[in-house]
Amino acid sequence: MGSINVDTYFSVASLPETGQTTSISASEDIPGGRGVNQAIGVALLEKPVILIGKTGSDSESDHIHQELDKYNVTTQGITRMDHINTGKAYIYIAQSGNSTISLIPGANNYVTAEYLEERRQLFQNCKYCLIQSEIPMDGVEKACDIAHAAGAKTIFKPSTLKEIPKSLLAKIDIILPNIDELNELQPGSGSLIGKAKLLLESGVKTVIVTMGSDGSFLVTQDIQQQFPVAAFPLIDNTAASDAFISALAVYLMDGYDLIKAIRIATYAAGFCIAREGSSTSLIDRKSLEAYIRQQAPELLTK
Repeated sequence: MGSINVDTYFSVASLPETGQTTSISASEDIPGGRGVNQAIGVALLEKPVILIGKTGSDSESDHIHQELDKYNVTTQGITRMDHINTGKAYIYIAQSGNSTISLIPGANNYVTAEYLEERRQLFQNCKYCLIQSEIPMDGVEKACDIAHAAGAKTIFKPSTLKEIPKSLLAKIDIILPNIDELNELQPGSGSLIGKAKLLLESGVKTVIVTMGSDGSFLVTQDIQQQFPVAAFPLIDNTAASDAFISALAVYLMDGYDLIKAIRIATYAAGFCIAREGSSTSLIDRKSLEAYIRQQAPELLTK
């Protein structure tokens, strides 16, 4: 569950800076938002998935539904709102592959606790609930409550946040900030491990910090381990964390241990950054596992 947007991509030589005029060489509109990206990511990895969120009743919403239908994502949890626009993201992609994103939440602002309570039945038989912070915080916390009541584990991506309520932290099983998000949540001069441990002390069970070209770092009460990136060329890193989270959830659901699931998710993120786009950059299961069998076949044994 989470944000549902139309992503407008702008291809530029370098990312805009203050006082600078930037020429755009190309632009494209693609269905996106972390909710959409992660739902499609899971579907491509051959697991049934329901997306919960809101759109407007505009042409952008039609485009999004067509895309979700193409991937067999169940959309009964999505409501179209009258007189409200579908969320939008404006994404600048530099030739280096790095990106900046600006959001207009639109209908995403109305994914409230009340809305989720009315859709409680959609959480039944769920094993993992993937949640992002591009919806109201009361909706995020309610999703965690309903997911746990249904016996599911929660995986949370804290984008756009400077702090997380302690009441919410205690309801998160796995949190996946990137290094910048971790430093926003835990400001100061402490180490990555020290800041991750503060999240553990607040009730989070597992912290996985993604660090771009430096890979990722896992911190639990018992484990501190860094994982290198997979060797893929960087074309567009916009949806890398969504690819990582989708694969992590799928392979944990299939019974792989956390270490192997992270390593497999790293390959999924690698495929993603080597392609342009958000939802269009995500990898399917057959391609992912065929590549892993060549590079690290031991990962595919439980």
